[in-house]
Amino acid sequence: MNVTPKGTTPANPTQPTDNTGNAILTVTMTNGNVKSYIVPMTKVNDFISWYDNRVSGSTGKAYCTLLES
Repeated sequence: MNVTPKGTTPANPTQPTDNTGNAILTVTMTNGNVKSYIVPMTKVNDFISWYDNRVSGSTGKAYCTLLES
């Protein structure tokens, strides 16, 4: 998964510096298909926080929702 703030090139793509606007989320499927989505930066930052907490052993929920249906 790659997240890049739309219209910017951050020094470290996993740590976006722009907390406003949108990002382009690109997901490469196991079959090689590539899907791209425009995601609000607030959701990207929520995902990064969730991921960091899960990696550090937090006992939070086992999933993170990026897009609301």
